[in-house]
Amino acid sequence: MAHHGGIDASYPVVWREPPGPSYAGSLVLASDSLTLDGTAAGAREVVVLTFADLAGVRMAGAGEERLGGRSTLVLETKAGRRFEVAAVSGLGLLREVADVLALQIAYR
Repeated sequence: MAHHGGIDASYPVVWREPPGPSYAGSLVLASDSLTLDGTAAGAREVVVLTFADLAGVRMAGAGEERLGGRSTLVLETKAGRRFEVAAVSGLGLLREVADVLALQIAYR
């Protein structure tokens, strides 16, 4: 599946930056950044965040932060932006990504 030692790993996800639309696409982990890439209503959006940009990562509680009722990973940046990411293929994937990002944040 994914290789994290300085390499790319891609995951199918649905994501949004509230209060914006939900994008169907991917989350790509690279050695020093992550990329959210997706489309909504025919429009493509790409967001690149370096690990140094991230202030925190956590699993969403119940409520508005959950995408379509799915388990959702919340990424918060030092600049105050928030991204909500739901895996297309299950909760285990989100926990794996959360663990990798938490380690990257701790080392920055």
